Amino acid sequence: MIRLRTILQSNSSKYIHLALLITLSIFALKIAWLIVLVAVYLIYLYKKAKTLFIISLLFLSIIFFRLHMLNLIVKENLPMIGEVNEVFDKHIIIKNKNKYIVYFENTKNLKPGMIINIEGTYIENDAYNIIHTFNYNLYLKSEGIKGVIKADKITYIHNEFNLKIFRFQIEKYLEKEYSSISGYLKMFLIGNKEDLSPEIYEKSNKIGISHLFAISGMHLALIVGFINIILNFFYLKKSTYNIIIYIFLFCYTLITGFSISIIRASLLIASLMFAKQNNYIVSTSDLLSFSFIFLLIINPYYIFNIGFQFSYIIAFTLVLNRMMIKNKERIKQIFIVGLFANLISLPIILEMNKEIGLLNIFLNVFFVIIVAYLLLPGAFIVLLIPGFSSIYLKLTIFLEQTIEYLDRLNYYLSFNFTNTFIKLSYWVLLFWLIVYINKRKKYQYLILLFIFMLFFGNISYIPNLSFVRILDVNQGDAIHIHSGSCNMLIDTGNDDNYDNLINYLNGSNIRKLDSLVITHNHIDHYGETNDLIEEMDISKIYVNKKLNAINANNQIVISKDEYIKCGKSNFIVLNSNNNLLNENNNSIVLYGKVGSDKWLFTGDIGEEIEKEIIANYNLEIDQLKVAHHGSKSSSSNDFLDIFKPEEGYISVGKNSYGLPDNEVINLFRDKNINLSTTLDHGSITIYYFKGCRLKEYYYNNKSKYIFILNHKIN
Repeated sequence: MIRLRTILQSNSSKYIHLALLITLSIFALKIAWLIVLVAVYLIYLYKKAKTLFIISLLFLSIIFFRLHMLNLIVKENLPMIGEVNEVFDKHIIIKNKNKYIVYFENTKNLKPGMIINIEGTYIENDAYNIIHTFNYNLYLKSEGIKGVIKADKITYIHNEFNLKIFRFQIEKYLEKEYSSISGYLKMFLIGNKEDLSPEIYEKSNKIGISHLFAISGMHLALIVGFINIILNFFYLKKSTYNIIIYIFLFCYTLITGFSISIIRASLLIASLMFAKQNNYIVSTSDLLSFSFIFLLIINPYYIFNIGFQFSYIIAFTLVLNRMMIKNKERIKQIFIVGLFANLISLPIILEMNKEIGLLNIFLNVFFVIIVAYLLLPGAFIVLLIPGFSSIYLKLTIFLEQTIEYLDRLNYYLSFNFTNTFIKLSYWVLLFWLIVYINKRKKYQYLILLFIFMLFFGNISYIPNLSFVRILDVNQGDAIHIHSGSCNMLIDTGNDDNYDNLINYLNGSNIRKLDSLVITHNHIDHYGETNDLIEEMDISKIYVNKKLNAINANNQIVISKDEYIKCGKSNFIVLNSNNNLLNENNNSIVLYGKVGSDKWLFTGDIGEEIEKEIIANYNLEIDQLKVAHHGSKSSSSNDFLDIFKPEEGYISVGKNSYGLPDNEVINLFRDKNINLSTTLDHGSITIYYFKGCRLKEYYYNNKSKYIFILNHKIN
């Protein structure tokens, strides 16, 4: 198939280049090396299409100006007067100068259009700055939300008209008249998934059909097609027909809450109709590109929204495969589109789920048919014939039972493309396959693609690479040591409902830990241990004493002067359980060499244990994991003077303990010891290569690198 090559080279489809260039440019703000690709792309456009090059520079300027302006906006002071935009069970969305999420226990008396006074406090989110985990702050930006407020008191002032009152009233009507099936009616008619069972949504996500539970272009196309059938009976003028469709598109976009996928589909349908009515020759890919660019001008952070990504990936997939599915049976069309939609979106799916089901493509065909031909039209039939409710309820029960059964039947491959370079390579290879799909060697390209997936999808890190990563688990400790093929974890951080540590390990294709060291019996050091035990194989769990809170029989109580080996690294235990009342001083302390540096991992020990280490050991320390989150009870003057570490790292989050203590920070500064904290720098990684080190700070979904030449032999 040469359609992709034709699209990229066609003058009538040239604006797809602009969409691709803008996408790369925005992601380059987070992934610095993508700037090279942006520069190469601009040079290519300058040589091949100077007009498009100038247009590209203009739109890039607009996009980056919008980003700058959005980042300049500051949160408003509390108390605040705002207008209610959306109402949910335990929170509302309000609009003043900016949009805010407001958490409040009782929202049942609130509705869109109410002007209210909010008394409360901002919730300052302490994000987990860890790769392969959900970035809440970025999600808020992609939703256009400036802040999160915990309301203590809400006072009603008066009412004003708000367009979203229509959606709100429809929801209340459905809840009142169709209580047993209102959740599915709200989901399929107006895109509100709030009442869908979390278990069903999670399983539907695993089997790759969660997109069917969002109002999308498929839903809109089916509805417009149904309206078209009805309007054909009235022999309307084309202009009248178009006006009716335009009005419907606006109204439906309104009642679905201006969903991104519906805005995209509505813009595409309306622009196609307008172009046809006025005899304009515009390609579908260009129209898609225009809507894509238009939305990014409104909010460039949309590009990081998963729904936005899926919506446009699937839309462009349909465009690319239009010739391939032409004149084929409906089932074959659904299968081909589903296949390529899954293949193109695979890196995004894997980053979310860290796995993919082998039956997902086939299940996608099955459920598309159920939704498109039963559940979606059935939702509209229920509105016209309320007596159909009991049958519709049985359909929803059948749907849920089928999802649960097929989830159990499905076989899941657990892997991920661990970095952006691998993801881009996969997409290039996939597009190469699409371009040459009709060539005689197409099966060779397909085999090559799957070899790529199997090989790179199971690589965790470069063989023989060593690194130490101090993970940003907020107020707690979690340190990942990778040496050769060995993976070792020191502590797990606090209990985490979002499983960020597990997502990090799975996203890095690590599903077995050779060693887990729990330094002591404090929950900010062992909180995620049981979740880790359930999720992956852990060969050895080292503790300072048996911990009843840990559900594992393979706990190994390790004592002072014993060793723990990991790959090329060998760690000696300098301290373990001393039977002291202060559990911090019972912490396991490890000393060993990683790469070219000698590391000391101190747990939460205090000055008393530091004195014992000084008295009993003659150590050279290059890198120090600072004890007890930077408390002044540790890191004594004598300890730093005698061991003279080059660099120190504090694992700490937002807290009420005053950590890290200013006295400790000043002491490190006075002794010219470079100090980094996870609170300020996010996750900190020191990679070791022959002759050099590379330090990475991963903060706010962006990496900063510092290259350091070794003064020691690796």
